[in-house]
Amino acid sequence: MSVVKKFIVIKLGGSVVSTSEENIFEFEKALCFVNILRRYFNKYKFVVIIGGGFLARKYIRLIQENSYVHSYSDNRTEFLDLLKHEVGVAAVNLNAIVLKSLFFPHEVEDKILRYQDFDNLDSIKISKNVLISAAGHPGYSSDYNAYLIAKRVETNFVVSIKNIDGVYTSDPKKDKNAVFLSYLSWSKYLNIVGVKEHFNPGDNYPVDPLTAKLCMRDKIKFIIMGNDNGSFIEFSKLLECKDYKASIIE
Repeated sequence: MSVVKKFIVIKLGGSVVSTSEENIFEFEKALCFVNILRRYFNKYKFVVIIGGGFLARKYIRLIQENSYVHSYSDNRTEFLDLLKHEVGVAAVNLNAIVLKSLFFPHEVEDKILRYQDFDNLDSIKISKNVLISAAGHPGYSSDYNAYLIAKRVETNFVVSIKNIDGVYTSDPKKDKNAVFLSYLSWSKYLNIVGVKEHFNPGDNYPVDPLTAKLCMRDKIKFIIMGNDNGSFIEFSKLLECKDYKASIIE
């Protein structure tokens, strides 16, 4: 009798594996993450959605600084925004390919989810241990892609691994009095980060506000945790069903 494995949907922040010009993709850190997944192939199937990180922000900045669209053009802002979205999508897709290269062929699905794959609302079938997801259409965040996939594999949570260890009452890098929040509602989260009408490529939130509103509506929670300098200790604890440090938003 075959064992039905539970789906774990993971949003691996681009800022975890693409951090700087010198570390455009940190293979050692990514391989540590992959090896942790391997230890639990007998128990779970994983969908990993990766972000753009420094790679995306680098090219977005280059476009902003070097665009040849004349400053007096009425369409300049709209044109640049579209380009930035397209650059973000391209960076995510590239990171997804690089991440896939760290798995053995028998471990990972041949197809990486991208572009029109996100137009399909059918349930996702995974025959191997891991499915890698890149980006959908320009204009949406990796958080949004993770939300869509969580719905398609019929799970009610996303594990989001970032370069911060959770959600605070304010930016802890700017406010020494910021308080860590282990649990909060989506409405409280939106009160902290603010409600936005548009997603801007390169924005850096624990969860982008547009996706947060959808998760609140559809009762999908995000578990925000750090990567522990590339050791992914808290993530391992979660997979082992032990107590872990994270912010749970639901």
